[in-house]
Amino acid sequence: MSPSRRLLLVLFAAAGFGALNALLDSGSAAPVRFAGALLNAGTAWAGLAVAAGAVVGTPRRAVVAGWLGGTVGLSAFYVVAAVLHDLPLAAYAPRIAFWWAVALVCCAPLGFVGTLLHRPGPVGLLARLVVPSGAVAEALLHPPGGPGVRWALGFLGMAAAAFVLRRTPAP
Repeated sequence: MSPSRRLLLVLFAAAGFGALNALLDSGSAAPVRFAGALLNAGTAWAGLAVAAGAVVGTPRRAVVAGWLGGTVGLSAFYVVAAVLHDLPLAAYAPRIAFWWAVALVCCAPLGFVGTLLHRPGPVGLLARLVVPSGAVAEALLHPPGGPGVRWALGFLGMAAAAFVLRRTPAP
């Protein structure tokens, strides 16, 4: 697949992620709100940026894809949220500006991390543990929802870390 098609794939996936996130975040049923809180966790957004970098491949493209993936995902989130809540998009302007800045600072380097996932040795292992350890840290330090979301996020992070460690060959 060509680099431009890979980037388009990332952008469409990011837009879908953001739109689904807004739909779940606006739900009223408890299971939907729970899923929305998990999907809206910083860890999920970090995973989006890492995946974007992994898809496009080269470090320079990965940095751009991480940032664009985060920015497009956030844009889709706020457009869908504005439609669902019948508000003008301008009502979200301060939040959009803040989260776009966060995407620039966080998602660009996370996109680069995506290029390191398949490396052997300690660098690859650390790259593969970024999102799982972020989930555990977020569950402990800044949980995105109630106790159920905190426990689920922590459990998912520990399970993913265990999976990564188990699949990593011993030196």
